[in-house]
Amino acid sequence: MRLKKLLVLSALLCGVSAVSVAQNVASNPLRTADLKAVTGELPELRKMVRDMRTPSNKVQEPKWMTTVPMDSAFYTLNWNAFAQDTYLEYSTVIPADVVSRFVGNKVKEIQLILPTKGNDPSFWIIDANTGEQLWMANATGTYQDFALLSIPCDWTVDKVRDLQVGYTLFYKAGVQYSSVIVPCARDLTWLYNDSSLGQAVYNYSSMPLKGWKGGYIALPIYCVTEGEGGFLENDIQILGVSHSKVEMGSGANLNFTLSNYGCTPVKDVAYNYTMGDKIASGTTGGSIRFLGSASFSGKIDAIETAQRIPLNVEITSINGESLTEENVAEGSITAIDPDKTVDRMVVMEEYTGAWCGWCPRGMVGMEKLVEEYPDNFIPIAVHANDIMQEAAFNDLLASYSGGFPGSVLNRMKQVDPYYGSTNGTPFGIDNNILPMMYTLTEAAVDIEGAEIDREAGKVKVTASATFSIDCNLKDAPYCFSYVITEDGVNGKDLPASQRKDYLQSNYFSTNSQYTSDPYLKHLTSMGSYIEVDFDHVARHAEDILGIAGSLSGKFNAGDKLSHTYEFALPTNIKDLSKCNLIALLVDKGTGEIVNAKQIALKDVTAVESATAPLASAEVKVVAGGVQVSADDATVNVYTAAGALVAQQAVQGKTFVALNAGNYVVRVVKGNDVFVKKVSL
Repeated sequence: MRLKKLLVLSALLCGVSAVSVAQNVASNPLRTADLKAVTGELPELRKMVRDMRTPSNKVQEPKWMTTVPMDSAFYTLNWNAFAQDTYLEYSTVIPADVVSRFVGNKVKEIQLILPTKGNDPSFWIIDANTGEQLWMANATGTYQDFALLSIPCDWTVDKVRDLQVGYTLFYKAGVQYSSVIVPCARDLTWLYNDSSLGQAVYNYSSMPLKGWKGGYIALPIYCVTEGEGGFLENDIQILGVSHSKVEMGSGANLNFTLSNYGCTPVKDVAYNYTMGDKIASGTTGGSIRFLGSASFSGKIDAIETAQRIPLNVEITSINGESLTEENVAEGSITAIDPDKTVDRMVVMEEYTGAWCGWCPRGMVGMEKLVEEYPDNFIPIAVHANDIMQEAAFNDLLASYSGGFPGSVLNRMKQVDPYYGSTNGTPFGIDNNILPMMYTLTEAAVDIEGAEIDREAGKVKVTASATFSIDCNLKDAPYCFSYVITEDGVNGKDLPASQRKDYLQSNYFSTNSQYTSDPYLKHLTSMGSYIEVDFDHVARHAEDILGIAGSLSGKFNAGDKLSHTYEFALPTNIKDLSKCNLIALLVDKGTGEIVNAKQIALKDVTAVESATAPLASAEVKVVAGGVQVSADDATVNVYTAAGALVAQQAVQGKTFVALNAGNYVVRVVKGNDVFVKKVSL
């Protein structure tokens, strides 16, 4: 086998048709039936790649931007033929943490091994998150056999981002082909698409190949760069140090994770950990391969006072070689006095959607928990992929949703919102509530005050957290987040074309399997799509994962820390009188919701900005809405229940479209206001 270079190659800067990760990545391969067989190693190809390294480097080439270990074995996959003419697309993601080491370097060529018998390949680099084309080149010809190809490239790594590097090949119907894979330590290293799949991209990195023991599966794609950046010989990064919580007087565990970005495999790491004035040391033992990660643990002595204390881990040597630069990460240990802990408010963030036929059971589970624990349970229904989805909760969905229906309790325990942790026990979620409620908690939360200024469209809230521990951390570990939920959301007042968006899919309909379940059997007598009032709908969040800097990192036991925050009243609310305001105390270290408080917005003090009559304004009812006349003003239209349904600038005459109903129209110019009630 000999090294081949493409002879007919043209660099392009437009027209990429590659499908990016940003489009739609399916986590489970759906086309493995096309796979015919897996055969043994290809030692010639492995040697060819190894021979490309600089003589001084024994394992990884520092200037090659890739997720693939250069000493990996190569394996062949034999594929069945396509039934029709097909464009096949293979690609790999080079993640931002790898790309960050190459910013400023020029990619001078891309080394890769094409599948056999493909025609007229195109090669490309795109932004994996946005799909933006960064570089592309086309070639002509048919490539019958495996070969390591060198594709000239002139693109410079301009910033830190996820890159997707790949190629597209054309296959005639009936042609069987083979491809090459290698083991690696990262996911998203083999993405598959063909022209029959449209915008779907399948992640084959964890394809369940029989007998495969190499970890993730990758494509042999290497971006050869030149410049100051690149992998170092030894480069260990501490990905995280544990934030443990224990009962005062009990020992704790030290847990930390290391990732190897160095060219040399890690055989052992020496470290020190510091907790207050105590210093201890240890070694990890065990190897960490290129771009691999490993977790390590140790025991920490008991803490005899109620406090949150920093726990620092410092790497002192790698493979027996002392480090010249500091490599430290901070965690913490929180010791809680069981005699001073308070009941934890159980917060369920339920993941649901009107399209989800099994999600009605989550609705049933939440309502029963509200009935059973009215003072200790806060439900938040986070919708996805339906009319009630809100972008403010996207980070939460990305971090915690594991399926639909699904839920997480205080961001500590993922459970089914109806069955809980059980294997199908009716209302088994009930068994998860009390253990969460009585989990050691270091703070009580209250909402000291709240105001709604409907005219200005603002909400002002003051929340407090009273702690039972001392804390003296450099980075503030606690912060507040605020959420508004709404009950009784439906589409009953909408035209039929929009009303259907609020119909709940119901897979329990006529399903005899559930007629014996006392809490779900009523769903079996309902239709496949049901009109319901959606309760606890997540309408708005102010930084759902926590507002940075909202609380200090230094305080003593007994201190009450307050946070006052103002934000815009969301315009998606249908009925303000059916809304709740929730304050969440979030632990930034563990991610958990430490405690929470909920109040009804109908009980919140209403305030109005100082106003004077706006004599020059005029509001007339016209067909399909109202006509507003004013200069340099703003018109706000509210339902009789107080929900803001329209807000527009007024310069001269402005038409505001409204459905039939009763409204309050307020025209505002500075401190001047004109108010008129109208009926359509």
